[in-house]
Amino acid sequence: MYFQNILLKVNNKISTFYQLIKKNQLIKEFLANFSEVLIYKIITGLLLVVVTIITARAVTPSEFGRIGIVNNLSYLLFVPMLLGVHSSMYKFLPTSNETECNELIFISVIGSSLSISLFVLLFLGVFPFFIGELNITNYLWQTGIIMTVILSLNVLSESYLRGKKLFSEICKYRLIGSVVNFMMIVLFYNGLHQNSLDYYFLSLAASHILFTILALFKIKIKISTPINWRKIKKVYQYCVSSSISMFLGGFIFVSDMFFVNYFCSPEEVGLYNAYQGFCKNIFSVLFYEVFMVVFLPLIAHSNYNQLAKRKVSAYLPAILVIAITGSSLAMIFFIKLFGHNYQLNYLYVALSSISIAVYAIYQIKIAIYNMEGKKSALMTGITILICLPVLFFLQLMTTKYWGITGALVSVVFTNLLLLLVMEIGFRYFFFWGKNTIND
Repeated sequence: MYFQNILLKVNNKISTFYQLIKKNQLIKEFLANFSEVLIYKIITGLLLVVVTIITARAVTPSEFGRIGIVNNLSYLLFVPMLLGVHSSMYKFLPTSNETECNELIFISVIGSSLSISLFVLLFLGVFPFFIGELNITNYLWQTGIIMTVILSLNVLSESYLRGKKLFSEICKYRLIGSVVNFMMIVLFYNGLHQNSLDYYFLSLAASHILFTILALFKIKIKISTPINWRKIKKVYQYCVSSSISMFLGGFIFVSDMFFVNYFCSPEEVGLYNAYQGFCKNIFSVLFYEVFMVVFLPLIAHSNYNQLAKRKVSAYLPAILVIAITGSSLAMIFFIKLFGHNYQLNYLYVALSSISIAVYAIYQIKIAIYNMEGKKSALMTGITILICLPVLFFLQLMTTKYWGITGALVSVVFTNLLLLLVMEIGFRYFFFWGKNTIND
């Protein structure tokens, strides 16, 4: 009788879920788009894994660590370089008509051209003053700036496709770029037996640039005159609020690599990048380029933002278990493929997997809150800012005294504290009034 009741409850849940999907067009679109994106991204992800393995085996661990430094620099710097304008495209394009879309895109193109140019000059001027003191060489800094510009254009062009719900095009163009990246890596490292880092960055840049060109040809940007100042205010009010939380969150997300680079040997930096860096790359593909591609346009509609909040909380344990198990198995398998220079350490595997799982929950929550409006986006930034001094000190001390192990432990606590403070902040201290979808 007990098991019959359980089966009956499960059956009722499945039936209710099926009826919800059947009646709701937006949820049907989300599932259809998600499945399509997933198929393409499995192929793209496999190509990324092969590229990473070939690169790790071709270069020394210290050089592999330098790749991690440049990647982390570009992920951190592209947010201020774009001023977060891509987040405005995610929010406003799905709910705008064709004319409004053209206006918003044109505004973002002009604004991004100016911001990218200004920040390139600023970043180049910053190096002589303090970057060298952080054990980051001039080569790594300049390469990081170049890759940041390319990544910024890539992210911005993808935001146009994502905002217009052109998911098939995103998948196809990403796949084409990944194939080009794969072929160039195989040619340089296996065919020509070149071991320079320049070839890795050249291949990655080529794939990003190709995607950007294809995306811009698809969008066909139209000049919009006169410029609507009300829409400029709409775009940049929201994106500045969201960019604060994105930059601060990004800083915390990548700061561990910079502390490891400062306190540890080049070989240890490479080993750390093999664990935490590789795990971040896989997470980025599965989360940002699969789930969020179709999730953000869905929750741009306010009703589904509230639904997403409830569902994430309900399925929190399942998400954690899947993320920890999946990342652990993947890491063990691929560390072995990296070669004898990269020692398998099960403690590193466990810590990296837990940190990525908690960070996945945190990023989903951030996305949901940010899509509510500029007030919520600003609030997420404030919660990060509150945690920043504690987390900065924690990462500094643990890495200084316990090396890689300390850095991995600090990342776990970092993600847990960020998630906890954000939930407390929104539950008990967010009193500015209800957001609307037009905030």
